[in-house]
Amino acid sequence: MILLFKGFVLGFIFAVTMIAGTVWCAQVTIRHGMRSGLGAALGITLGQAVWIVLAVSSVLLFTMLPLNRELMPMLRTVAAIIFVYMSIKLFRARKAESLRCPAAEGGFDRILMGTLAVSLGMPMRYFGYVAFCVAAGLGYHRLDPERITLVIAGAVTGTALWWIYIVVLARIFGRKVPEPITLRSINKLNPLGGVLYLLIGAMTVAPLLVKT
Repeated sequence: MILLFKGFVLGFIFAVTMIAGTVWCAQVTIRHGMRSGLGAALGITLGQAVWIVLAVSSVLLFTMLPLNRELMPMLRTVAAIIFVYMSIKLFRARKAESLRCPAAEGGFDRILMGTLAVSLGMPMRYFGYVAFCVAAGLGYHRLDPERITLVIAGAVTGTALWWIYIVVLARIFGRKVPEPITLRSINKLNPLGGVLYLLIGAMTVAPLLVKT
């Protein structure tokens, strides 16, 4: 259950910091309705699931190396650098300016396939998920198939939960809450995510500092 929870936190936090995806799910839901919004949510989730599987599998391969424990300090350092990089990207990210949906045909299938293609075209997500796995300490013990499944299931569930949450909020409040207020709320996620990444990065290298 601990691995399932770690995976869930991994997926959920990463999803929260994907501001473009949050705006997209809200835009599609407000303009095309709940069904299309769920198509966008599913498309992002499936795309990220691919990167999650690849990242967790990479950590598994690392644990199989004969000198994996000796190499762990280097891996933790690289993971911390990745977190700092992602933090900088969030702090410098452009704010969302509108919830008006760009010209895009509605329909569950079209939205799903289009969103899935965009989600798959984000290879940096792979490195981010690997960094999270390292921060969670998954590289210190061998991950058998059952444990791998738990981590992946938790991460995918956490990812999906965030997007569904955004779709439901957009469906219920999208036309009721003034757009400027909604945008301010969404844009607060960028600095929040940046601070969160810095904290996780610090926690990632903390064991190395303690040993020295």
